[in-house]
Amino acid sequence: MASLLIINYSMNQNHPLFAHQWSIVERLAASCETVNVISILDSGLTQAPKDNVKLYFTSWQPGSKISSSIRFLRVFFRIYKQAKPQLVFSHMTDAPAALVAWYLWTKRTPHYLWYAHAKFSKYLLVSLPFITKAISSTSGSFPLKTNRVIFLGQAVNADKFVAKDLRSLPNSLRVLTISRLDPSKQIDNLCKFYLRFRAVFQFSELCLVGSATHNNVYYEKYLRQTYAQSDGKHDSNISFIGSLNSDSIVSLLKDFDLFIHAFKGSLDKVLVEATMVGIPVISLNHEYFLEFGSWSGNQPSSNHDDFFCQEMEALKSLSSTRLRVELQRRSDLAKQKHSLDQWTLKLIGVFQKQVALDK
Repeated sequence: MASLLIINYSMNQNHPLFAHQWSIVERLAASCETVNVISILDSGLTQAPKDNVKLYFTSWQPGSKISSSIRFLRVFFRIYKQAKPQLVFSHMTDAPAALVAWYLWTKRTPHYLWYAHAKFSKYLLVSLPFITKAISSTSGSFPLKTNRVIFLGQAVNADKFVAKDLRSLPNSLRVLTISRLDPSKQIDNLCKFYLRFRAVFQFSELCLVGSATHNNVYYEKYLRQTYAQSDGKHDSNISFIGSLNSDSIVSLLKDFDLFIHAFKGSLDKVLVEATMVGIPVISLNHEYFLEFGSWSGNQPSSNHDDFFCQEMEALKSLSSTRLRVELQRRSDLAKQKHSLDQWTLKLIGVFQKQVALDK
């Protein structure tokens, strides 16, 4: 491909949410002559991953939509006219994509939008009639029924999320969850389960990694005040850590014995990361069950405590050999379906096929 224009959030390799976008640009650039990247959150302090990549920044501010949109459009039109891209890829940037979707349609420039949220977006609705196609991770991560979406899996860097030495479960379990601290993630129910059954299953601690979105700060405050304290007799052993970059997450996953997850919606990327690393995962997520199975063989149920207890009993009953075999199976499957390398190959295939059609 001669020229690709990418609109993404950040090229900051240390960003807790968007660090993977740097790696994605690096891999896409290997199949393109030139890549121009408009990064809407960065301010210009980031180094390009390859010599054929040029970076531009717009300093998008969520609370200032009009001024942010104007800054973005100024940069976009300047770069679009200079670069004359064969294809535009909006990566996780549905609002900027909505601003330029109609223009790109009139110019007959192929435009693909990555959207992986179970929650509906008005910007997606605006963009969809004009973009070439939407791209998402799984069917549960796309909120509309349409034949104009391609599913590619997650994009987890298997070079970073390497499986740890698989071993038997210790008697005392350190439990980890990584998630936004938003009500939809059901962190409250997870904490309650931990406190009710920590003696039964010998949980020694629960570590919650993540922070709330700006409109759910109240929920994070409630969680910290309710659970990060003594219960009057014993320390709750529930700790809260803010958002971390991917390197820190890899280290943390390898330090803990069990990953537990209560979000029922789309397949969270962190579930794939934990599975790839080889930590036992217990999740209420139905998409995770369909791809990787459960320890008990049961589907996630509406009764959180019952399902979590069934999973824990089944997990603790496994021999060391059976546990290692199953963890390896899940890790291999995660790499096969969701590795960054496989994701990039599939995405480049989509782009190259489109460019060939337009010749």
